[in-house]
Amino acid sequence: MSIPKLAFIPALLILSVSCVLANDSLPGKKKIFYTFTAGYTLNTVYGSMHDKDQELNYLAGLGKIKMTNKGGFSVNFRIGKRLSDFVYCKTGVSLLYRRVNPQENTIIVYRDELGTGYLSFPLIAGIKAAPGRGPVGFFLEFGPSANFSLFDNTKIGPDRSAFKTHVFSFSISPSGGLSFSFPYSTILLQYAFVYDVTSAYTEYLYWTPAEPRKPFDYKYKTHCFSLGFQWKPF
Repeated sequence: MSIPKLAFIPALLILSVSCVLANDSLPGKKKIFYTFTAGYTLNTVYGSMHDKDQELNYLAGLGKIKMTNKGGFSVNFRIGKRLSDFVYCKTGVSLLYRRVNPQENTIIVYRDELGTGYLSFPLIAGIKAAPGRGPVGFFLEFGPSANFSLFDNTKIGPDRSAFKTHVFSFSISPSGGLSFSFPYSTILLQYAFVYDVTSAYTEYLYWTPAEPRKPFDYKYKTHCFSLGFQWKPF
């Protein structure tokens, strides 16, 4: 098991225990809040398929592979609980659409065009602060998410042996942003980096007579820029 996967397991356990067993340190205050954000995604991939293509590019003198982001979006709903004046946890659901062409300046004749929409279920721990208890604050968050493939628009070359879009994958996501508080709501400006720790795709290539279906994988790295608001602000 790789280091990212090993890191994912204790992160999930710590977040679960914190959210479920945290002491109520805010008697008399409303602890539950809701957030809705939406925005744009920038996508790249890594993994053994990209490593193989990159090695071939260097051998051909073409340099570093250029990936073309084809756009995408994220729509996110969260329900959260304040654990103290500065600490909270959240869960919810996201619709995350990721698209990228990962082989633009390569020697590959038939190039992959990746594009998949996911329902993502995160478990998030966060901290927030507002200097001077003013209306402008900042927050930092981290947590894992389970992603389920909802629809797939991926196109692959006819020379592949086989191709699989994984129905289920895991990611970890650090994020942060700014909050702007008003009497009845809070505006959120947020950036999140969604890093896959399991494969999003497995591509099988005709490799050798002894290995006619050699597997290679892609994993996503996604930058999400979103804007939204929160009810019952803290």
